[in-house]
Amino acid sequence: MTDIAGKARAMGKPVRVGKARLPMHGKPVKNTTDFAGMLDSIADRPSGLGFETFDPAAIEIGVVLKRARETRGLTQAELAGRVGLKQGQISEIESGKMPEGPSYRKLRPLLSTLGVKFVMDAPHWPAIEDWVGLVGDGGALKLTDETVDLEACATIVRSFVRGPALDEIRSAINGLIASSRGRANLFEPGVCGFWSAAPGKAGKLAVKRGVLVLGLAGPGTLRHASGPGILSLTHVIVAGGQAHIDVTNTGEDRFDFMTVPLTVEVVGSLGAQLPT
Repeated sequence: MTDIAGKARAMGKPVRVGKARLPMHGKPVKNTTDFAGMLDSIADRPSGLGFETFDPAAIEIGVVLKRARETRGLTQAELAGRVGLKQGQISEIESGKMPEGPSYRKLRPLLSTLGVKFVMDAPHWPAIEDWVGLVGDGGALKLTDETVDLEACATIVRSFVRGPALDEIRSAINGLIASSRGRANLFEPGVCGFWSAAPGKAGKLAVKRGVLVLGLAGPGTLRHASGPGILSLTHVIVAGGQAHIDVTNTGEDRFDFMTVPLTVEVVGSLGAQLPT
């Protein structure tokens, strides 16, 4: 392919393609496009392909602001005069052509003048109350710590339970998530809870979503009391939502246990079968 732009630059002349023939009409036409300038322009753009760079958020902001401006019967020039910007800046903001979107310094007077509210939604952080709660006054049981590091929680489970017992847990989880009740919360944000039962005391947990309850240290027992329970061992319980679990400290030292949400991360990490 002939480098038209390169030859033109070497001669210090703009590129002018003399005559080109339109394939459909066969008529000679004069083409006065400055190809050298066009190539320079393309090379300077971020994509290097001649396409503008757009940001979806910037486009969304621009559409909202344009609609608000037009609703108030203002031209871009009139709005620019009110907020201390240039008409070209208003045009860029409304078209979403700013690669990183408008700065807050530029956005704030626009929002105020047009009466537009800019709302930022905080992400939903999981809470232990989404998964388990205490029945009654809960004086016997105390939440001592919690974490959203579900992989670490699954690792603790695997370190405490091995061999046939771990196989039983996997089978129980498979049975739970085979039901609609168990699958419903697989992709919900989860949080692990670390609990203790006071010496000689007994309390009750209310399970709201599928969980695994595991005894960690100290004298105590776990017992599935009511509701959907798939596995109930002395120190391990797999239960679905609306279940109740009795926690009893049978000695003079505190009894520590944990609640692990059966999310897709935990289920996969424990080697249970994920639904397809």
